Formats: sequence, structure tokens, C-alpha cells
Amino acid sequence: MKKIMKTLLVTCVIISMFGVSVIAQNGKSAKKNDDIKYLESSLDIKLKNIDSNTVYDTRKIKNIKKNILIDEKLEAYDTDNMEVSEYREIQQKLIIDKEQIEFMLQIYPELSYEHVSTWSYEECQEYIDSVNDRIFASTEGEKVQLLAKGVTLNDARYLLKYYDSYEAVIEASESELIEILSNYYQFKIDFVDYMNYVEESNNQNNLLSGLVLKANAATPPNAYIDNYVQIPSFPYYAYPNDYVHVDAGTDNQYTIRTQSIQAVNLFHDIFGQSATPKFTNIWGAYSSYSKGAHEGIDMVGSSGASIKNPISGTGIVKTPSSSALVVQKDSTVSSSYDRSFFFLHMTNRTTLSSVSKGTSLGKQGNVGNGDGGAHLHFAAEKGLVTGTHSAKNNHNLDSANPYSYSIY
Repeated sequence: MKKIMKTLLVTCVIISMFGVSVIAQNGKSAKKNDDIKYLESSLDIKLKNIDSNTVYDTRKIKNIKKNILIDEKLEAYDTDNMEVSEYREIQQKLIIDKEQIEFMLQIYPELSYEHVSTWSYEECQEYIDSVNDRIFASTEGEKVQLLAKGVTLNDARYLLKYYDSYEAVIEASESELIEILSNYYQFKIDFVDYMNYVEESNNQNNLLSGLVLKANAATPPNAYIDNYVQIPSFPYYAYPNDYVHVDAGTDNQYTIRTQSIQAVNLFHDIFGQSATPKFTNIWGAYSSYSKGAHEGIDMVGSSGASIKNPISGTGIVKTPSSSALVVQKDSTVSSSYDRSFFFLHMTNRTTLSSVSKGTSLGKQGNVGNGDGGAHLHFAAEKGLVTGTHSAKNNHNLDSANPYSYSIY
């Protein structure tokens, strides 16, 4: 009898007004994120620094606001009830399709068809990561200074989102770095807490077989997390596997392909075809500085690089502040498609009142960027306006899609 009772204890389900929990052998609820790993924290920050690559996303694909594209090769699976991480683990092992082959050859012209045609999606990600690692590698001297400052190399890479160069990270105040990194550590903690809540809710729904019971009647913890999803590595982007707002649509392979190509084209239209793309922050990425979604694309050209207007047709120039230049474009479709394109942090801004595509707008700088390094923040806003935000703290993504700059 004791053996039977012990077995029942291991597998039993407790149903109460607080929800349903599966009991593990140690008496605690067994969750898919119980085995997450941790990274070394910077600057003696007491918060745990979760390794985001070990976090399991327990949300159902069908419940994500912008549904993840389901690969046709997964038709045999019950994709409606598949969890996000479950889907990605399967999808990464698949051999890439024709569109992915064409994408890799377009983004990385050094590759050949014979080279990539037999790759899996996982091998594509490994190649993207290897290129990004090379582009955003710190020098030996920078590594020494970063570690002496108490900043881990992994966190230094993350801080490029806010400082755009390792030199600027090294020169930044310790208090500011602690604030940014603490907010990011807390975001990852909130993410895991929310995934645990979702998993418990999913378990209740599965175990009750259709009975109506609200999972954990209290408000879910950190509900704002549902606005973000971790994405595969973005080409030429500083930080791998970042968290991006679901309204950006960067949560599926098809959209990443489209946005990557558009981003590279945008970079070349601005800095020239020979320049190597470098993106330090992308549209919709979570900003631990502002505690909201990033409302544009940050890109870094060579030192003192000239910035050219990438917008086709004739645009009206406005300079609403010392750090902003706006090119306003009347849409040929309808006024609802009118757009204002923002170029922030420039020096030597043009004095022209109107510009066409290819006209020089000024030079890359760090005007109005505090301690950050020189870069260009490019954003698109709906309507003919002169105001924008780098990021807001309301977890909305309100700006227009900057990747679609060429179609307005």
C-alpha cells in the first residue's frame, strides 16, 4: 500500500481554487523551465542573469498575436497545439526550402548554391551567428578593459544596443550600465515567470478535458511579456536571439527573410553599396533602457559616414530639433499612407527644404545620444509629423514599419 501511495504522489494532480499542478518526486511542480541555465552577472548585480537560449517558450503557437509561420513540412504535426519552443526545435532540423536558399545567397553573396542547398535551418542560424560574431567582435584591448570594468563579454555585446560601440560601453558610467543590465536581467526573469504561468494554465486545460476552470484566477504575472517573443538570429545584428515585439512580425522565418533583405537594402541606400551592414538595434526589440519596444532601426556606418536619403520621390525636409531630421513623403496611394521618416543623431545636416533619393542628408553622429557612440536611428511614423520616440515604456509598438521604406 505504501508503494502504491508513493506512486500516486509522484503522478497525482491537485485541483484547487488556485489551479492545477503536477507534483514531481521532490514535491515541487515540475516545469519545463526548471533546467534553465545562468550566465555570470556583470558589475556585481545581484539579480540572476538567465541564459535566454535555455528558456522554453510554453505559449501555444495559435495564441501568439502574430502567428508564427507554420512550415508546410510540419503538416503531419498537431501544430495548433504545438508550443513555440517545440515548433522551433523541430523546424531547426528541417532542410531549408528554396526560398531560404535564395535568401542566404542574396544576404551572403560569398556562399554558393552547392554550399547551402543541403543545410538545415539550424545550420543557417549557425552561419548567421558566425558572421555576426565576426562583425561585432571586440578587440583584445577592448576585452581587457571591459572585464576590468566588471562587464562580461556577453553583456558587452548586449550593451551595443544602447551604446553602439565597445568604446562607448567602456566610457559609460557604472550606474547607467547597472540600470540597463538590471532591467534586462529582470525582463528575462519576468519572461520565465510568465512562461511558467502559461505552462500551468496549459496543464489545467489539458487535464480537465474541456471542463471550464479559469487557470489561476489572479492576474497573470508579468502579462506584458506576452507582447514579446524571442527571435532567431537576425543577419548583421549585434545581439543574437533577441526579444522583439510581436507586432513587428519578426517572429517567423518568412518575415525575418523579408525584413532582413529590406534592412540590408536600406543600409546600402543610406551608406552605399560597399558598406558592410551593422545593426545594433532593430524595430520592436525590447529596450531595457526605456522598458518598452524600440521604435526604429539603429545602424552603424564607418566613422563620419555620409548619410543619403533612401526615400524615393520628393520629400519635404523638417528639422524639429538639434538631433532630428525628418523627410516627409506624401503617399501616391492615399493620405493614410503618408509617412514621415526620421534620421536621428546626425551632424552637418542638410539645409535643403526638399530632397530626392540619393541626396546627402548629413553625416553620422551622436548628437542627442548622451554617452552613446555614433550611429543612425532610422524610424518611420504614420502621417506628416515631426515627433517620434526612440522607445516608449508602454510596451506598444506604435511607429510605422521602417523596413517598408521603399514602398510608400
